Amino acid sequence: MDKKPTQPSPETHIKIEKEIVKTKWPAAILVISTCVVGFLWIFPFAPVHKSTVTKPVNKIQKAALPPKDSRPFIPLAKKSKLQTKKAPVKPKLKKLPPPKPKPIVSTGSISKNDSFSRIMIKAKVGPNEVLKMVKASKRVLNLNSLQLNKDYKIELSHNGEFNYFEYYFNNSRYYRLEKRGTAYKAAIIDYKFDTDYKIVKGAIKNSLIADVLKYGGSYQNALDLTEVFAWDVNFFKDVRKGDKFKFLVETKSRNGKYVKDGKILAAVLQTRKKTFDAIYFKAPDGSQRYYTSEGKPLVKQFLKAPLKYSRISSRYTYRRFHPVYKKYLPHLGVDYAAPTGTPVVALADGIVASAGRNGRAGKYVALTHYGVYRTAYSHLSRFGRGVKKGKKVHQGQVIGYVGTTGASTGPHLDFQLKKFGKPINPLSFKSPGGPPVKQAYREVFMQSSIQKLYVLEEAEKATIVAANNKAPKRKQHAKKIIASSIAKSNKSYN
Repeated sequence: MDKKPTQPSPETHIKIEKEIVKTKWPAAILVISTCVVGFLWIFPFAPVHKSTVTKPVNKIQKAALPPKDSRPFIPLAKKSKLQTKKAPVKPKLKKLPPPKPKPIVSTGSISKNDSFSRIMIKAKVGPNEVLKMVKASKRVLNLNSLQLNKDYKIELSHNGEFNYFEYYFNNSRYYRLEKRGTAYKAAIIDYKFDTDYKIVKGAIKNSLIADVLKYGGSYQNALDLTEVFAWDVNFFKDVRKGDKFKFLVETKSRNGKYVKDGKILAAVLQTRKKTFDAIYFKAPDGSQRYYTSEGKPLVKQFLKAPLKYSRISSRYTYRRFHPVYKKYLPHLGVDYAAPTGTPVVALADGIVASAGRNGRAGKYVALTHYGVYRTAYSHLSRFGRGVKKGKKVHQGQVIGYVGTTGASTGPHLDFQLKKFGKPINPLSFKSPGGPPVKQAYREVFMQSSIQKLYVLEEAEKATIVAANNKAPKRKQHAKKIIASSIAKSNKSYN
């Protein structure tokens, strides 16, 4: 008899199911994982909502991420055959000319044992050429008398041939000798300067020179100021402590460095007795002079004094006790005390009437002027160059030097002045003036005068001048604006 299969019990079924689960569970996990990986591999750019998934990015990954580009994606068009790349064409280089050979330049300064010929021989210039140079320069500069410590420059070509020689003897001009073909050309050349302006003003407490220096001026400014007013002001007699001065002067510079002062363009001198002003004017015809602000000439036919003296030792009088003859005698002149060797100048243009020894007057010079006046200069130590009887002299020319020759007890100048043979007191003499501004240039002069007065802050005087000469208000106003701008830029000198 066939045995019927026995039915498993419920407990056996449970055990079998557990074993099946244990064996199939890892396989299921493997299948699911494979599906997920495959899905992600096929769809890698599937959009992920920002609010639902956030992927942490570390600092290294963040730095490596490219910047976002909001521009729409445009596919590139295919390049045509014409747009295919071609090999770059190399430019043809032109052959540059060879560089010019540099000249040989040597510089130095004149030493004690130097001479022009020695300097040239050191530069390997032949003696025959040196002789030609000296001859070519004879009328321009004496090359055998070069000053010590002055700078020079020599330029030779690369072959050693002479090009030029420059000699810098002062701050205003220099000498240049250059070769042109087989000849040499010499010339004195003016430096090119940049011109600026400054205002100097102050009060006299010690002396004019000391106080001009104190308030920002120079020694040359003080000398120029005395020359500007030399026909009206005797700076040893008329100027006192407390008097005031101010002037507008040019300054010259080269390459940004101050070199020297130029002309005084306008000046005002206020003394206890009177106020003087001076305006420099260069006319369209080239003539240049100083005038008052009203256009009257400052240059007179006679200077106020024939020298720069320290004091007046004896005045014009009809009764003076003579220190040599020990008795009272007329002294119809003025004695100016000054050191021996002080230059004495001609008071005006004239002709030498006498030059030699004259008894108690010692070495003596007499000049005649315009057929009317006669001036005499006594007790000189020596005469000026070229001062001989019959020679012409000009105003300010040195005619002699202070001494103590003749009947004299010390160095001084005895000066006398006569008109038509009659003695005149030099200290009270009023010199006749020169020519005024030409009528054709008067309007141009008045504009210049008003402008410069405003620059010197003489507004009241400028207004009077403008009113007296009927200067147009618009021009006056324009000049005032220009002047004020110049004055502001020079405030540091005030």
